[in-house]
Amino acid sequence: MSQTTFDMTGKTAIVTGASKGIGRAVAQVLAEEGCSLHLVSRTEADLNKVRDDLNQRFGAQVTVHALDLSKEEDVATLAAAAGDCDILVNNAADTSLTTLDGTVDETDVATFDKSIAANLRAVFIATKAALPHLLESRGAIVNISSGSAIRGDTWLVSYSAAKAGVLSLTRNTAVMYGKQGVRCNSICPGFIAHGRAPVSYTHLTLPTTPYV
Repeated sequence: MSQTTFDMTGKTAIVTGASKGIGRAVAQVLAEEGCSLHLVSRTEADLNKVRDDLNQRFGAQVTVHALDLSKEEDVATLAAAAGDCDILVNNAADTSLTTLDGTVDETDVATFDKSIAANLRAVFIATKAALPHLLESRGAIVNISSGSAIRGDTWLVSYSAAKAGVLSLTRNTAVMYGKQGVRCNSICPGFIAHGRAPVSYTHLTLPTTPYV
């Protein structure tokens, strides 16, 4: 049972990275509050499971979109299908071990570029595509960043840089469009173990460093 007190009946939300972890949890809360959902991930089978679960439990109206958020044409089609959406949750990220990298000297340029594309560029593309609809509905954007964006870690250089970029994008979007009724905020969670986390990763002792 959701502990929120929001009535989202009649609202429409796009949630990226919705097949697992944070994205699925966000979708569940929104569905419980009566929101219609457009759920995005690369894996259609996983999305279908989430859709069926939310429909059975909450009677939610859910549309799934299996696509690559780095492809502008696919994201434009998503935004058009969602119509005058009220909420965009930019949660999708690549947290595989190929992008959860090491230090500057350990990380090759190709890995850095891949992480920036998946964890920052995709957020920009989704925001840009949804913005005209959000301006119409005076809606809200929630960007999922990371604690790694605001502290000095001993690893994850490209992931941390990308998520710091998400924070900057959030601030700029809020300043640019707040007066037009579009709110933009960011959440910076720590590590969350879920079904997609590699088994080896769940046993790691994460480095602890002070915020700087």
